[in-house]
Amino acid sequence: MTAEILQHPRRRDSLLKIATASDYLQGWETYKLARNKATNVIKSAKRKFYSNCFEENKDNAKGIWKTIKTLTSINNKKTEMPFKCRKSADDFNNHFASIANCLRSRLPNFSFDRSKLEHFVLSRKEPEVEFSIPVISPGFVFDSLRCLNANKATSMDKLSAQMLKVAAPEIAQSLAKLMNYSIKSSVFPRRWKTFKVAPLYKSGDREDMNNYHIVTSIFT
Repeated sequence: MTAEILQHPRRRDSLLKIATASDYLQGWETYKLARNKATNVIKSAKRKFYSNCFEENKDNAKGIWKTIKTLTSINNKKTEMPFKCRKSADDFNNHFASIANCLRSRLPNFSFDRSKLEHFVLSRKEPEVEFSIPVISPGFVFDSLRCLNANKATSMDKLSAQMLKVAAPEIAQSLAKLMNYSIKSSVFPRRWKTFKVAPLYKSGDREDMNNYHIVTSIFT
C-alpha cells in the first residue's frame, strides 16, 4: 500500500467523523463519494498487485501457488458437528442418497413410450432446422469469469471466484478450449461431477437426519 493509496481511506474516515458530528446531508454525500473512491482505489491496487504477481511468477509454479493461497485465504479450521451423537459421513451420505429412491417409490407406475416423445418433437421441428451448440469463445469465458460473484464460498478445488476473476485474462483461452473439447467429445470431466456435501440443520431433533438438508460445494 503506497502513501497515495492510503490517503483515500484516511480521508474517508475523516469525512465520516465530520458527517456523523454535523449530521448534514451535504456532509454525508461528501463522505459517500470519498468512501466509493477509496473502495475503487483499493480494489484497483489489489488487482494490479495480483496481476503483477502472476506475471512475475508465470514460470515459477511455487510462486503462483503461493499467490493463489494468499488470494484465496485458505484456512484449515475444523467445524464442530452440531449434534451430540456424531453421525458419520457415510450415515449422512446413505441417507441423502436414498431420498430420491424413496420419493420415486411413491410415484405411480406407468409405461413410458420413447417413440411417442420422439414423434412429438419431430412433428414440430422444421426438417432443415438442426440443433448445434455454438463454439465457446475466449471472450465469452473472460466475460463470464469477470461476472462471478466474489462473495461466493470457495469450492472443493480451493479456487475462489475472486482468484478466477483476477486470473481471467490468462486462463480464458485455455478454459474455452477445454469446454469446446468437452462438448465436441460429449464427455464431461469426471472430477467436475464430484462435489462436497455438508448437512445443514433446519429444526427439530438434532439426532434425526430428516431434520437436515444438504449444502453442496462444487467446482467453481
